[in-house]
Order: sequence, then structure tokens, then C-alpha cells
Amino acid sequence: MIDTASVASQDGIASITLTGPYDFMQVWFMPASLDLVAARDIILDSFATSFGTFVEINRGAYGDVSYSLDMTSSEGVEFGVFSLFLGQRASGFVEYYVNFGPVIYFQQGFASAQQSVTVNGNPVFSGVDGAGLQNLLSANTGAAGGAVQPPAGNVVPGDQQPPALAQVPAQVPAVLTEAPAPPPSDPAAASGEGAAYLTTLQPELAYIQTTITDATTNFAGLEGDNSAAAIEAISRIAAEWSAYPDRAAGLVAPAGYEGIHASYQALAGQVGQLGASWSGFVDSIQTGDVTAIQSTLQTFLDQFVGILGQIDALNTQIAESQAGSVAEAQPTAAPGAATEVVQQDLGPASNDGAIYVETIESELTYLQGTLDDFAENFGALEGDGGTAATEEINRITNEWIGYPERAADITAPAGFEGTDASYDSLTSEVGLLGESWLGAVEALGSGDDGAFETAFNDFLTQMATVQQQIDDLNAELDSQDSGTGRTAQPTEEAQDARAEVTEEGPTEEATDLTGQEETDDGSTAGGANLPERDEEDAQEAISNETETGRGGQGADLADFEDLGLVDEGEYVSPQFDVEITWDDTWVFASTFDEPITSDEEACVDTVTVSWTGEGGSSSFITVADSGGEVTPEALADYWASDEYVVEAVGEDGEVLLNDTSRSGAGAVLIRGFLEDGTQVLVLREAMCADAQCDSLAISMMVGEPNSFPDAYADARSDIEVDGERLIGVFSAREIEAGIND
Repeated sequence: MIDTASVASQDGIASITLTGPYDFMQVWFMPASLDLVAARDIILDSFATSFGTFVEINRGAYGDVSYSLDMTSSEGVEFGVFSLFLGQRASGFVEYYVNFGPVIYFQQGFASAQQSVTVNGNPVFSGVDGAGLQNLLSANTGAAGGAVQPPAGNVVPGDQQPPALAQVPAQVPAVLTEAPAPPPSDPAAASGEGAAYLTTLQPELAYIQTTITDATTNFAGLEGDNSAAAIEAISRIAAEWSAYPDRAAGLVAPAGYEGIHASYQALAGQVGQLGASWSGFVDSIQTGDVTAIQSTLQTFLDQFVGILGQIDALNTQIAESQAGSVAEAQPTAAPGAATEVVQQDLGPASNDGAIYVETIESELTYLQGTLDDFAENFGALEGDGGTAATEEINRITNEWIGYPERAADITAPAGFEGTDASYDSLTSEVGLLGESWLGAVEALGSGDDGAFETAFNDFLTQMATVQQQIDDLNAELDSQDSGTGRTAQPTEEAQDARAEVTEEGPTEEATDLTGQEETDDGSTAGGANLPERDEEDAQEAISNETETGRGGQGADLADFEDLGLVDEGEYVSPQFDVEITWDDTWVFASTFDEPITSDEEACVDTVTVSWTGEGGSSSFITVADSGGEVTPEALADYWASDEYVVEAVGEDGEVLLNDTSRSGAGAVLIRGFLEDGTQVLVLREAMCADAQCDSLAISMMVGEPNSFPDAYADARSDIEVDGERLIGVFSAREIEAGIND
């Protein structure tokens, strides 16, 4: 309700206060020339004066946005305060929204404000994740010296007059000669800036998730024989966490994405605090104080679980924004109501593929909800709502344990056997997750601290496994949906980029496996000896490869049958009888010039396939004679050399990843730039195509950074050489981390 006494206007500044049972929010309109950071600090200083204790939790600014999450206390109760300042608004003013509520009810009150209050038809705090704010506040309870409990009544500042803002410096850039244009009514559709921002943000979340997963894996080793190595590994990750806020500060959001960016900056701040919490835990180990060790470990674990929830919530925000629904979506729950995960009755399964996919997607949403609810209630175990949180955790655990039986009712139609196998694996892991939690509870009841830490680490590892399988299965379902904007051919720009990277195409490099000129004795500077070959013969072979005249617009699959193309999705090397297959996430690149070549003199066969996803990646696959001397490891060493990097992508190129697998395959990921500054990625990978390694299967995958991780994941799962993965040295997460480091 409106506090009529709070309506105020003076010196070009207007404000109004709306109150709820325990909380209040204010909406301010201020001159457009105000400096957002200075205005924020002055107003929050006035709050601090009114309430005494005022603790900063997370504060930042970017573009036309500044924000702050703070905590204060009144009459022994802790309150959260979230402030959001927005410049360049359609109203022509700087708009300032502040929500003030008790920590125990903050998320509910914040959701109520988002649903109930609009400015010019736009919901306040649009896109800001209330659950993420709640997690930050819950992780800092006690900082303001109060208790997390309901207040006796609403606490509204007695002086509702706006503070004097004449001292706030105006933000007037020297280069600004005219007023900037107002933001478009639909920021998500205004330009490509928003899409570019989101495609930059998503790998950042994947990077954070990777560090969380890696840390979880090492937790399991804390009680093992190599605990020192586990601590060292986690400490290295923690150093990355501590530095992450500085890394995140470099990301700037366009207009219309203020809410998402505020959530991201809040997450970044919490990641930084997680690093500090781990350092505190390690320091406590050095003291030998058992109480301090348990306390610092609990603090770390609370923040750890909270971050998982923030990542999931932010991914949801991004997905909604990409669907164009952020500005228009309304909460489905009543004001102040908590979200509840409802277990639906599956009923008889249909054999229709579309219905099956929808059913699995619904199940994944349900499972993700149980993980999120568990994380939220786990964070509340130490608070006043500990009993209710324990009951909720027990309910979720029972659902996990019984989930395999529930999932048994779902039957996959023909053609979905792979998805069904992935889902069956996930259901088993979910059941084990429930059993794992019960094991941790039993260990806690035994009073054996060591047994509890081991059991709890096992539980965290199992939770990370389930989360990973949910993510992987969601990606698998996305790849099966042929109606999501996939295109049969790469864009013209992508083809041009590949042509510039490969210069004269894959054929010349495939003829000379190392790409280097031979010396007089037949060896190469890269250290990989090749069978002696006359230079004139080599050049003739190169020419022979490009004289078939096949490929290009209008080419038919039948045109390539005598060169080894069996059908769409299958190719057999004419010289080596090596079968290369690909799933429907890839397509034979018939529109390319010379998509298939076979050179008998050089002992090289090549086929080219293109990714069907948006972004335009291609893979040039070669089967070649090793001469009994060239190995995948030797090729990887050469591809990682400065000489090859410069030759492949230019002087500014750099090696992002370089490794070999236990099976002897070698791979290198390189980043380069085209003449127009376009960034391009090149993945080189080689494996033995037979048991004796007399022949090699070599891939050169080329694409743009934004879509490359998805294309790589599809190549890793869907392209095979005689039934074995062609791509596989790196995991998809390693590729994402390599690109974003």
C-alpha cells in the first residue's frame, strides 16, 4: 500500500514509498544528469545514518546502472536492502528502486514487489533474481549484529524526505553533444548487442560451474592418501574464485539487461567470497582448532551450495531473456508465495517422439527443481527455520530414492534409444544421490567427524554428477530438435572465414601431414619423419586433389559415390577402407569446393562435413598413410609450435589447449584472427586409424568462438572413425574453459 505521507517532491526529485506487512520499497525519480554511483552512495549513507549499522554485501556499477545489496538491523532483526539505479530511462529521469525487508522474508517480499509494482508499465527490478539476493543475505547473516527472525512490525525510516542531492556531481561526459536516444521498448530485440552479451555471459557461467565441479571432485580426495594434492588443487581453484570479481568487472551489459547483469555481478561477488572462505578454512587447519575448522568449513559449504543455486537461477534468467519473455513475464505464484516443485503423475507414455521429448524435458525440469530446493533448504538448516528445512530435505531425499521406479514408467519410441540410455543412467544416479545423503546423515549421527566429512564429500560429488548429467541430457535433447533454427548449410561469412584460415583448403595440408617443407634427408623441422617424397610429385598430388571439379551449389550426393560417400552420414576411405560416420548434427558439405578428395600418390583421402547448428563450424577429416613414422603425438607437437600457429592463423594466433589422450591421440586448440579482426578457432586432432597406426585419422575443425563449444560437443558425440570417437582428447568443459581463460 502507498504511504501517503511519503510522497515527496523537491528540487527536481520525487519519491514515493510503498509498504507491506514487514517490508517497504521506494521509487525515486531524479535528474538525468546525476552521477549514478555518487547518488547511490549518498542515499545509502542516509539510510546508514537512520539505522546505524549498515553493512555492504555486494556493490557495483556498469553502463547506465549502479546497484548495491546491503544489510542492516533494527530492533535486533536483520534486514536486507537492495538498491537499483537506472539511467537513460524512457521517463527521461534517473529511476531508483530500493527494496527493504527482513532477511527471513526478503525473497518473498522482493517477488511481491516485482509482480505488483510497475513504472510506465514495466515491472520494477525486472530480471533481478530474488533467490540470488536471498542466498547472499543468508550467507552473511549476523554481519549486521541482528537475528534472522520476523520483526514485530514494519520498519520505515521516519524521515521520508529525499536527502539533499545538490552535492551529487552531474554526469556530463565532455564528448556528449546531444542527448542520447531513449532505449528501445523491447531491449531484447533492439540489436545484436544483447545476444552478444548473453553469449559472452553463458561461457562465464560454464567456467564457474567447471571450477565448482573440479573442486567437488577434489573434495572426495581430502580424506584419501593424497589429501595434500587435493588441498593444493582446491586452493588453486580458490585463487581463481578470489580473482573472479575483477574478471567479471570487464563485462559490460547493454541497455535492457540490467537485471541479469546485477544477478551476474552478485554471483561474481559471491564467487570471490567463496575463495576467501576456502582460505579461511585452510588457515583454520593450520591452527588445529577443531571448532574453528568446523565453523570455517560450514561457512565454505554454505556459500558453495548457494552459488550452485545462483548459477541455475541466472541460467534460467538468460533462457527467459533469449526467449524474449524477460520484460513481459509475470510471476505465476501469488505475491509472497514460495515456488513449489510439484511431482506430476506421468500416466501412460506415448510412442510419439515429440511427446517423449516433452516428457523427458519435464522430468529434467522437475529434477533440477529438486536440486535447487535442496540447496535452498540446506542453507536454512542453521537458521530459525531449521526444522522445516530438515523436513523438506527429507522429502526431497525420499523422492530421489524413489525416482528410478517413477522413471521406469517412461518408454522411449524407436529412434530415441540413445536418449533413453542417457536418461536411464541419470535416474540411477538420482537414486544414488538420495542414498548418498542418507549415508551422510548416518555418519553425522555416529559422531565420527572424519566419517561425516567423507560421506558428505561423496554426496557433493554425487550431486555434481547428477547436475552434469542433467545438463548433458538437456543438450542432447536440444540437438535432436530439428526445428530450433538449425540450418543445413553454414553461413556465407562462416565459409569465408574457413577459407581464409585454411587458405587453399585442407587438401594441401592433408598431403603434407605436418605442413612443413621437407629437408634434404626427408625429415621435417617439426621432428616427425615422413616417407621421402619428391617435391615435384607432392605439388602434382596437390593439384590432382583439386581437379575433380565436384562440389559447389547444385552438387548431388551421387556425384561423390565413387570417392567413398556411401550416403549422407557415412563415408568409407577408398584407399584405407576406414569408415567415417556422422549423426544428423553434421551434414556432408556438398556445397563446398572439393568436399571429398582422394589422392593415391600422396596416400591421402579427405571428406568435409559442416555443423548444422547456427554459427557455421566445419570439420575437414583426413585419412592418411603415416609411413610407420608419423604419430598423433608428433603432429600435436607440431601444431602447437609457433611456426604452425603463424602459418595457420597468423602472427596473433595462440595455443589455448594442447594435450594427448591415454589412447595416444593428440589435439591442439588454437585461436586466431582474420584480417578484419574476426576471431576464429581451429581444433587439430589426430588418432591412429588402425591398431598398428599405419594410417591416421586427422581432423581440422574450424568455427567461431560463440558456437564452437556446442559444435565441439556434437563432433565429440556424433563423428566416429570405425566406431570410435574422432574427437575426444578434450572434454566440452575444457573447450569452454580454454576459450574463456
